[in-house]
Amino acid sequence: MKKLFLFAFSAMLICACSESGTDQNSNEDYIRFSQYNLSFDGSEETQSIQVYSSGYWTLTDGASWCVPSHTRGVGGDIVTFTALANNSNQERNTTFIFICGNLSQKLYVTQQIKGALTISTPKIEMEATGGEAVIEIKADIDYSYEIDSKCKDWITYKETRAIQTSRLVFNVASNINKEKREGKITIRGKEQSETVTIYQAGLSTSTITVHVPKKGTLQAVLKEMELNIEAIGSLKITGELNDEDFISIRLMTNLKNLDISEVNITALPTRAFHASENVENLILPNTLTTIGSKMFAESTLKFVIIPVGVTTIEQAAFEKCTALTSIEIPASVETIGDSAFMGCSKLATVTFEKGSQLKTIGGRYGSGAFANCTALTAIEIPASVETIEATAFKR
Repeated sequence: MKKLFLFAFSAMLICACSESGTDQNSNEDYIRFSQYNLSFDGSEETQSIQVYSSGYWTLTDGASWCVPSHTRGVGGDIVTFTALANNSNQERNTTFIFICGNLSQKLYVTQQIKGALTISTPKIEMEATGGEAVIEIKADIDYSYEIDSKCKDWITYKETRAIQTSRLVFNVASNINKEKREGKITIRGKEQSETVTIYQAGLSTSTITVHVPKKGTLQAVLKEMELNIEAIGSLKITGELNDEDFISIRLMTNLKNLDISEVNITALPTRAFHASENVENLILPNTLTTIGSKMFAESTLKFVIIPVGVTTIEQAAFEKCTALTSIEIPASVETIGDSAFMGCSKLATVTFEKGSQLKTIGGRYGSGAFANCTALTAIEIPASVETIEATAFKR
C-alpha cells in the first residue's frame, strides 16, 4: 500500500510540472517579462505584460493605486495592471516583485500627475533633405505649440494626427547649406512645457544611390525615397535614363558629384550638360560609345571619367570648360573632333591611355581640338595618330 501511495504521489508531481510548462529535464528556475517598466499618464489606464517562467509564480509588493489582474499564475500568462487616476501633485512610483522558485524579478511602474504633458522625444535628427518631423504627445489637457522665431523659415506646422495619442507633424525644409542647423519647438500645457529640438544635417557629401528601373521615372523614384532634389550633393544612379531624367538632374542645383557609370545608355541626350552650373565631378556610363557635340560646353565640369568603349569625342564636346584641369582619353577613342577642348584655359594635363587607337585630332577652320588651352605646355601624341589638323593646338 505504501509503495502504491509513493507511485501516485510521484505521478502527481510530474503532471504538475507538465501543466505549468516546466521542462522535465531542466532543474533551473527562470522568470522574465515582455517588458520591465510600465509608464502611465495621470488618468486611469491599463497596460499589460506577459510573464515567462519555468513554473508557478506569485506576485507581491506594489501599491494600492496600481491593481494587477491576478497575483499568481504560470509561464505564458498575461497580467494586466490598472493604474487609478493620479489626482495628487506628485509623480507616483512603485515596484512589483514576481517570485518563481528561488528567483525573483522586479517590475517598475511610474505614473505621471493627472493633467501632465509628455512628449515622445526631446530631440529629432533630420537629414539635409528634410521631411516630416513627428512629435508624439501624451496629454489629458489642452496644449499649444510654438516654433522658435529663428527657425520659422524652415520648420512649418503641417497637421495633427490623433491616434491613441496626438502627433504634431512639422515640415522641415531641405538644408542646402553645408553647416548643420537646429531649431526648437515648445509644447505648452497649463504650467508645464516641453521643448523638442530638431537637429538637421548640412548638405550631405556622402553619395546617395538610386535605382531607376524605367526610363523617365527618376523624379518619381526620388519622391518615393522622400529625397529633396535641392539637398542632394552627391548622387549615383543605376538603371535606365532618358531626356526627361537628365532634365531632372539639371534641376538638382546643389548636385556636385554624379556617378552614372551603371546607367544603360550608349549616348547622352543632345547637349545634356551644356552650360550646366551644377555637376563638377562626373563618371560617365560604362556603355557610352560617343560624347556628343557641345555635350559639356561652357559647363562647370572639373573632372570627368570617360569609359573604355567611347570611340568619338565630337565637335566642341568640352569647349570652354574653364574649370577642367586634366583629362584621360581611353584607348578606344579614335577621333577627337574640332574644338573638342578649345578654350579649356585650365587644362594642364592630357593623358592618352596605353594602347591608344587615336587616329585624328581635329582643327579645321581655326577650330583646334586643343586651341587656346593656355595651361597645356606638353602633350605626348600616341603613335597611332594619322592626322593632326593645322590649328589643333593653336594658341
